[in-house]
Amino acid sequence: MKMRQICIIVLCVALMTMMASPVLACRCRKPGRSPGWWKHQINAYFEGKGKPHVSWGALEEWAARIDEYFGMSPPWFYGYPLPMVDLLDYIANGEFTVDDAYGIFSDTDENHMWTHLANWFNWAANRRPYWG
Repeated sequence: MKMRQICIIVLCVALMTMMASPVLACRCRKPGRSPGWWKHQINAYFEGKGKPHVSWGALEEWAARIDEYFGMSPPWFYGYPLPMVDLLDYIANGEFTVDDAYGIFSDTDENHMWTHLANWFNWAANRRPYWG
């Protein structure tokens, strides 16, 4: 083979690998949870309704991980950037906490943000995106 053909083959393999990696990574992780699931977890602690399936410590850890990315470019989530959700109006003390997530999930006027917030939690919990 000529050098040019080898270079083209190597380039094609590299491009195919880059395109497939988000799909492969996505299949290796647990499915993303819905906004309702995340809302239930948070409400279980704040309102005592139902039983939570994750610990309070895990929710705090994930909220802290989300807080690290506010104001920066969003992390890539299986080949797609997470949407930048403007939560500054909801952040009471300058950092995103589980209390802030409770405020968002409790406000039915902000239900258009629930899926975005759920996918931020899915990202922080190392899960796939929730697509509805």
